[in-house]
Amino acid sequence: MKRAVSLLVVTLLLVSMFTAAFSIRAAGTGLSQLTVPDEPASMQETIKLASQEAPPTEWNKTYGGTGDDPAYAMIQTIDGGYALVGMTASFGAGGWDSWLVKTDSAGNEQWNKTYGGTGDDVAGALVQTVDGGYALAGYTDSFGAGAWLVKTDAYGNMQWNKTYGGSGFQALVQTGDGGYALAGDTSSFGAGAADFWLVKTDSAGNEQWNKTYGGTGDDWAHALVQTGDGGYALAGETSSYGAGVADFWLVKTDSAGNEQWNKAYGGTDWDYADSVVQTGDGGYALAGLTTQSFGAGGWDSWLVKTDSAGNEQWNKTYGGTDSDYARALVQTVDGGYALAGATRSFGAGAADFWLVKTDSAGNEQWNKTIGGTNVDTAFDLAQTVDGGYALAGTTRSFGAGGIDFWLVKVGGNIYIRADGSIDPPTAPISRDGDTYTFTDNVSDGAIVVERDNVVVDGAGYTLQGTNASESRGIDLSGRSNVTIKSMTIKAFDYGIWLDFSSGNIISGNNITANNWFGIWLHSSNNNSVSENSITNNEDGIWLLYSSGNSVSGNNITANDWFGIYMVFSSNNGISGNNITNNGAHGAGIWLWSSSNNRFYHNNFIDNTQQVQIYETGYANVWDDGYPSGGNYWSDYSGIDEKNGPNQDQPGSDGIVDTPYIIDVDNRDRYPLMIPWVAPHDVAITNVASCKTVVSQGYSLNMNVTAANQGSYVESFFDVYMYASNLSSTYQIGLQTITLNPYETAVLAFTWDTHGLAKGNYTLWAYAEPVVNETETADNTYTDGVVTISMQGDINADNTVNIIDIVRVALAFGAVPANPNWDPNADINGDKIINIIDIAIVALHFGETG
Repeated sequence: MKRAVSLLVVTLLLVSMFTAAFSIRAAGTGLSQLTVPDEPASMQETIKLASQEAPPTEWNKTYGGTGDDPAYAMIQTIDGGYALVGMTASFGAGGWDSWLVKTDSAGNEQWNKTYGGTGDDVAGALVQTVDGGYALAGYTDSFGAGAWLVKTDAYGNMQWNKTYGGSGFQALVQTGDGGYALAGDTSSFGAGAADFWLVKTDSAGNEQWNKTYGGTGDDWAHALVQTGDGGYALAGETSSYGAGVADFWLVKTDSAGNEQWNKAYGGTDWDYADSVVQTGDGGYALAGLTTQSFGAGGWDSWLVKTDSAGNEQWNKTYGGTDSDYARALVQTVDGGYALAGATRSFGAGAADFWLVKTDSAGNEQWNKTIGGTNVDTAFDLAQTVDGGYALAGTTRSFGAGGIDFWLVKVGGNIYIRADGSIDPPTAPISRDGDTYTFTDNVSDGAIVVERDNVVVDGAGYTLQGTNASESRGIDLSGRSNVTIKSMTIKAFDYGIWLDFSSGNIISGNNITANNWFGIWLHSSNNNSVSENSITNNEDGIWLLYSSGNSVSGNNITANDWFGIYMVFSSNNGISGNNITNNGAHGAGIWLWSSSNNRFYHNNFIDNTQQVQIYETGYANVWDDGYPSGGNYWSDYSGIDEKNGPNQDQPGSDGIVDTPYIIDVDNRDRYPLMIPWVAPHDVAITNVASCKTVVSQGYSLNMNVTAANQGSYVESFFDVYMYASNLSSTYQIGLQTITLNPYETAVLAFTWDTHGLAKGNYTLWAYAEPVVNETETADNTYTDGVVTISMQGDINADNTVNIIDIVRVALAFGAVPANPNWDPNADINGDKIINIIDIAIVALHFGETG
């Protein structure tokens, strides 16, 4: 075997497996597709939290046969799927063949193709071309030994291939002119034992020019980008220049490959760059590894950021006490960076996939390991269209062969940004002002709300997690006045997460089968949690250091430990809930150092233990006084023969005659005989107009007071304002509102009288009944009569005369706070009585009608 292919193959395999050496196996026979379940039972996933939560793993797939099949490059394709390339000893014609695998967006294989002859043919770089096909680059010794470029159609059928000499290509881009630029190293040309090598071709792969860059030592290029000015930037390592045994090396050229500048970065040991991106500010970021030059371990991942001239701006290392290595780098949509490679410092196996996310200054935000008990190494990384990440590489832990292609999808969170935008914009959520509505089910990632005063409406769709550690379905951190409604949330660690958040509404959701908590409130006050179904979670609702919250009208059922778990939380209202069959390992409610909470009209039914109180000395209120009553307790079978506040008068009243004792500090004084059926009741309690006479064609302002007199949060009910005369009813306006239990709201309406006949009108308002409301008599409220008069007739006597002039004159200059204020004299409604009002009267003086 030729030295070049031996070095390339052995180098790739050594790096991919973090092992000293292994033998190249003969080609297998037959073609088989093999995937593992999305969550292999043996796969260990570790999340090391930094300042943010790592997203969950959505799925993973292996591809390969009984031989060794390592993947080295991956892209997300224009149809949302993925394409992976590497080499295979399981399939094809030679010892090693290049292998291209195409999948759908869920990683399910759609087709695969091998390329090669009887020798060894290796692909390590891949792009999707503008015509929808693919180009892959690497090395061949089956066809004119040397660097190799293969072009296929959209289904992987080879269209042409070209060889160029040298030692092989490790990087490939399709250029703006439709051709290709390829980078690698060569010992055939240049000044040293190995030099950076850049080859430019036309769209048919015909070489247009090639350039070498290097000194008298060894210089290996591993990465390439076409820059914004049409030139190129190559990155790798150099032993010709720099401070150490080998240093990161960045070479910048013009569009013809002529070197413009080069820079080395490193310390006294070995520093190896394997990826480069041009950043949004026109500079560059390089990632790879540093050995003993910097960092904490034997090897550490190293990220270097430069300006547009290659001058270093900052550098960061990431790793532990063992060996950690970055192979791929992307700049993320938020301006930060993501690095992928392998780690021996963290994770479950000899080496694991490692994904590190940073901010724009390289500060680690989170990192995540994925792998099994053997060696698993990520070689490539893409940020996906949903804002998540796809990692591709090799696995020894899973699959059918010694080494298999491995593709891992890490969930992408959906963000409602502070500016109101949806990130990514392809998420199945539509925006109408400050209302965000699901248009389809949402899978895998969290919804992180960064904006206050918004409504997130699930519209009956499901937000589905993957049971990943620390995952959150809805993340409300530091938020206020956000409504989350009408969605199913399942398979997260936290269904809904509220942290230092206040004034939010969680209503009408189905929160089920979450690993830890259905709803988590930490240091979160004055929120409303109502009319949700909270079932089959480990704990239903957890309140920690939280006060002033209303938890009402929820169905809290079959949660494994506790229905409601309260720690250091006081002054919360818990009412009208069905707390049922909770606590296979706990109780319906668990209290620790929590006092002055008010529990009433709840149904405690068949919980393993109805209430557990961790320590005495903390008193809470367990009823709503008499005759409203307390709670229903399925384990209490008292009698009802008495009534009255002291339960000492003859006659039943639906309240058990003796209290329900929880502990020495906590008792329900008025336990209910039968389960509570909570009312839904909205009402209009007042309609007030600003004047009793309005001149025809002018506007009248009025206020409507709407009230929620029931025990539930009533979300998005309609309030109408009307005016009626003897022949017709006119709708003045409609407002849709949400009210917490026992809350009121004053709504402002404006009645434009243009086109309406003169005469008397009755003003009235109506609240449309909410679901399950039975008491509707108070949904309508009538204010009385307002007269539409001719213009200038402010006393409505059908004549504009001196009386109207005098009335305006007496109130002249008054504003609403003035004791002389006469609202009827403010004809034009500008809240000041002035010359304009006198002019209106004067203009119509003497008119009758």
